[in-house]
Amino acid sequence: MSLVLAALSCDVPFGAEPQDAAAAVQPATGVPAQRVALLARGVNLSHWYWSPVNGVKGFANPTWFTKDDAATLKSLGITHVRLPIDPGQFFTNKLGGKLNLGNIKKLDATLDMLKEAGLAVVLDLHALGTPNEAEYEKKLKDPTQKYTQEREKAFVKDWESLADHLSSRSPDSLFLELLNEPIFDEDNKRWEAIQLKLATAVRAKAPSHTLILTGNDWSSIHGLKLIKPIDDKNVIYTFHFYEPYTFTHQSATWGSANWKFLKDIPYPCDAEIIKAVLPGIKDDSARGEAKWYGGQNWNAAKIEDRVKGAAEWSKANGTVVWCGEFGVYRGAPEKYRTLWLADFRTALDKNKIGWCMWDWGGTFGMINGEPGARQVDAGTAKALGFTTAPK
Repeated sequence: MSLVLAALSCDVPFGAEPQDAAAAVQPATGVPAQRVALLARGVNLSHWYWSPVNGVKGFANPTWFTKDDAATLKSLGITHVRLPIDPGQFFTNKLGGKLNLGNIKKLDATLDMLKEAGLAVVLDLHALGTPNEAEYEKKLKDPTQKYTQEREKAFVKDWESLADHLSSRSPDSLFLELLNEPIFDEDNKRWEAIQLKLATAVRAKAPSHTLILTGNDWSSIHGLKLIKPIDDKNVIYTFHFYEPYTFTHQSATWGSANWKFLKDIPYPCDAEIIKAVLPGIKDDSARGEAKWYGGQNWNAAKIEDRVKGAAEWSKANGTVVWCGEFGVYRGAPEKYRTLWLADFRTALDKNKIGWCMWDWGGTFGMINGEPGARQVDAGTAKALGFTTAPK
């Protein structure tokens, strides 16, 4: 049985102010309407508990994000934040189930501060990226299957311990996202089975909290379409969107080998527009990718068509979907970056899908400046639909 959520259609559209939403919907619909509304507009606090700008020494530094920063987000119109956490910093036993109490104490203080600021939190187990997570990630992604059962059991135990610790917090302002961007090649059934185990274990420890689940293939819309909703009514499904990567990740020094050679890639684009850019790209492979990108005709209509795919899956399965990540690396020309952000955010709003931009203070960021002297980037704020200047 899939969950049916009246808020998806007309009762509580994403984008409605939380105070305008009813405190709860009918029990048969699963997720309280006020929680749905809280996921209307958000930003990822990506470089705090997951990938600190200053490395592990800066992990959970309370000066990186302060009460004043939280107040700025709230005054801007942000309703929630997504807080990625590095599992390598929170679990200390390879057999699973043992919390790092020192870092848990820091996390508790952060959750208290965000709640006091009136911001809901999506707590995201972000098992990608830093060296601390490399061994941990093998719990799910061992290609030989030799240690699969042992590592899956440890992963479930870790979540059971964390969910048990968090269960006393109000479920109306804390969402639990089980895993960031699972990658199981084409083995969707395996991911579905693991996600069901996780959801079942977490639900036993946190019976009232809304869970955030996702599809395979880096949480893409494609991956979302390949899964079936689990038999749990208090669930929201997430997807991430960075298409087309040729544009959104140009100049980035990680990931694809071509990205670092790509520059001045425009958006929107077609085969004629890209011709002016090609001579400036010195690497043959990167130039070929840019030419291919031009032939894909990316524009607002194409982005909206992609987003409709998520909305249609949501409607067909009686679920709510939420975009937990999207953004453009700041290596892209700013005028094109903000136009892409505006087009994608508009497509989400049109399809009544809540969103959470990647990110706040990193290389995709919505703010400028260092701690203590930060300002919201005006162009980014405008692209996201914020018209009121932050206090």
